[in-house]
Amino acid sequence: MRAIVLGLAVPLLAGGLAYGIAYLAGLARFVPQALPLGASWAGSLGSLVLWIALNATLGTLLLLLPVADEEIGWRGELLPRLIAAGVPQPLLVSGLIWGSGILCRW
Repeated sequence: MRAIVLGLAVPLLAGGLAYGIAYLAGLARFVPQALPLGASWAGSLGSLVLWIALNATLGTLLLLLPVADEEIGWRGELLPRLIAAGVPQPLLVSGLIWGSGILCRW
């Protein structure tokens, strides 16, 4: 659970810090996009929060299938085959193969 929280929080904090500094330094402007459902009442900060929440929710839902497909492929297909082949440290080897991108270039 800690890794999930960190995985969600760190990019938001890093992006918020970078864009916050750029905004405060006058290097960037924040012009919120029109939000659906008539959320014009939210104001600038409220629009930002709603925009982030909406995109995080929809982004998560849209990426569930490709992520599940990848996990099923790597954990459900490659790892058992490495174990059956008697490869030492099959989890490490699976991670190294994935990290090197050997099979991703097919």
